[in-house]
Amino acid sequence: MATRPPMALGRTSQLAEIRAEHLVVVGDLHTEAQTLTKVLDSITPVSLKNGTSKIVLVGDVVSNVNEGDFDNFTRTFGQTAYATSQEYLHDAGQRGYELLMRIAVLINQYPQNVLMLPGNAELGITTKKASARFYDYLMAQSKTCPAHGDSLLKETLGFVNSFPFFVLASTGPATYLISHGGVAKTAATRTLADLFNFQRPDFGDTATETEAEERCLKIFKSIVLASNPTLPQLSLPLDGFAGQIFGHIHLFDSPRQEWQNLGFTRQTARGIPVTYATRKNAHVINSLALSAHSTWLEVIGDKIELAVS
Repeated sequence: MATRPPMALGRTSQLAEIRAEHLVVVGDLHTEAQTLTKVLDSITPVSLKNGTSKIVLVGDVVSNVNEGDFDNFTRTFGQTAYATSQEYLHDAGQRGYELLMRIAVLINQYPQNVLMLPGNAELGITTKKASARFYDYLMAQSKTCPAHGDSLLKETLGFVNSFPFFVLASTGPATYLISHGGVAKTAATRTLADLFNFQRPDFGDTATETEAEERCLKIFKSIVLASNPTLPQLSLPLDGFAGQIFGHIHLFDSPRQEWQNLGFTRQTARGIPVTYATRKNAHVINSLALSAHSTWLEVIGDKIELAVS
């Protein structure tokens, strides 16, 4: 049976500002907990408690990737822990919920030092296209235990709605803008004040699939270059930043090669491709760990290093 998410501190600003000597950025997890486990194993509880180390997760935790992306991942990175895509998809809703609850515990344990941003999966929980198996899992809990399940969706949405859209992270000599999918300079995102006061979508818990999906796509296409190559070149709302760090773009080979079409170069580690790509001052990280390897970024000062474990 699902357990209730702990209550999180509410936020009115969509821009959180943090300082850290050691910053860890975790890309899209897509229901897989392996990378988070390895990240936590690499950080001492003391450094996380005193804020020397801080963790930012860029979202897309609760949704699985589709069969096509699963197959692309397998072709590019080798054999996965799942024999087939159907095996991966089977318990995706439950895995997504359990991973979100694990993150909820971390946020409540270290409220200033662990942050999660909403991805399109979290924004679209009430849409079957965005997070179908996660949503179905919540609905199944309602049927299994009505007294508990009736409020489960609202409490989950309330928790997700406490996440800021953007993080401004200072690591001493450098400052980075972190988001789910990158920020392009548009009429709505010209200054830090625009990000601070950014109008987030209100999906509610009764929106129809079509209405919620349209809102989800609209809000991301208005700010995210990754989803819309017609937007201006990726730039920062203000000068003086070392760069942007985000996820959202799947760095798996596919016929479209979206990451390549957008001018990103996928990096390698020990001669093999990894789910990390760069373009000038932009860094894209996927942390979905379907194989034995996990990837995330570690930022110390003005140096960004890829961690592969």
